[in-house]
Amino acid sequence: MTRLKTTHSNSSVRARAEALVDHHGSIRATAEKVGVSYDTLARVLRFPRTSFQERTYQAITRAHATMLRAQKRRDAVAGEVVADFATTPEGRAFIAECRGAA
Repeated sequence: MTRLKTTHSNSSVRARAEALVDHHGSIRATAEKVGVSYDTLARVLRFPRTSFQERTYQAITRAHATMLRAQKRRDAVAGEVVADFATTPEGRAFIAECRGAA
């Protein structure tokens, strides 16, 4: 009995791979962080009709989700920080400027 391997199309993961490369700065650094070979990641990015195995798909998808969670945490500003800023002279000036622009 032959065991079938699950494969995925490039369109299902290419945008995620490109976002990871933009985040890490190079294909080599991204491949190392994701846990796939440089050649595999380069093939995903280079050839639009390529297919690859489940392990590669999961590794890229998992790394992309981790990157998005980290960015979300980094971009979030605590409510206390905003409240503290709003009570400073700079904060009041910023609020007045925003109200004037609206």
